[in-house]
Amino acid sequence: MFDFRSFFVVVLVFSPLEFGFADPTYGKVGDSVVLDPGRTSGPITSVTWKHRTDLALEWIEGELTYYRTFKDRCELDNTTGSFTIRNLTLQDSGEYTPEINNIVLGKKELKVIKPVPKPTVSVDCNNEKTVCDLTCEANITSEFGSVIYKWKTGDTELSNNKKLSVTPKNEESSFFCMLINPVNNSTSDEFPNPFSGGNSATTVIVLVALLLVFVVAVIGAVFMNRAGHLPFLDKIFPCNEKARSVKRRAALMKGIHPLDVLPSSCFYKSVMFNTIVLYCQNNYQNSVMPT
Repeated sequence: MFDFRSFFVVVLVFSPLEFGFADPTYGKVGDSVVLDPGRTSGPITSVTWKHRTDLALEWIEGELTYYRTFKDRCELDNTTGSFTIRNLTLQDSGEYTPEINNIVLGKKELKVIKPVPKPTVSVDCNNEKTVCDLTCEANITSEFGSVIYKWKTGDTELSNNKKLSVTPKNEESSFFCMLINPVNNSTSDEFPNPFSGGNSATTVIVLVALLLVFVVAVIGAVFMNRAGHLPFLDKIFPCNEKARSVKRRAALMKGIHPLDVLPSSCFYKSVMFNTIVLYCQNNYQNSVMPT
């Protein structure tokens, strides 16, 4: 008869560590990492570390030797047996096995990965402009390890997917995405809500409309002044007086067009100078040209 109690005892005794498995230690390319062999008993008299099946370092009777690519970039703490590797490369990934006082200890797995790059945001809207998909873009390969995507607005997290769908119902002004792996994270620039641009467009339209109304009002006032309904404008824009002066001068200076001797202030002393120029030109022509 099968004994379930014995089965559970076996499962509990043979933990993953007994089989040489453990949570990996992550290192970033170019950084340093410390591999700790774990607890040891008694003073340490000898230490070896293997990378996969090859020796990485060996400390026996006070003599320390580093092998292969580990030369000049590693350190050993002979009081604890911990192994420090500097200037990490992708090739440093793999299993490391410590042996202290001729006792083989649990294996350590090192995963060296690249830091994630800064992402960018692209947008793709449907033809009806009712839904837009924002995509967190980055050239992600296996060298970056396991990468998590996040979408946020301010401090609020919106999604853990690579894409974020937004509609006119989204009231957020902007979004940004994040890339996260075990050694770093990186954030995109703020991306404006593609449906919030309508407010800016409305503002521009209103401003243009107000400007057109102002221009029409100025032009109307100019023509009314020419008809004699608004004589006070001559005091503000004294082009009629200047035109009369030009007429007199043009009579004395043959061959010179009246516009050439018109004082420049008549052209440029108004914000709406183009309108005033047209007004002045009409006055000059009426005053100077023979009837």
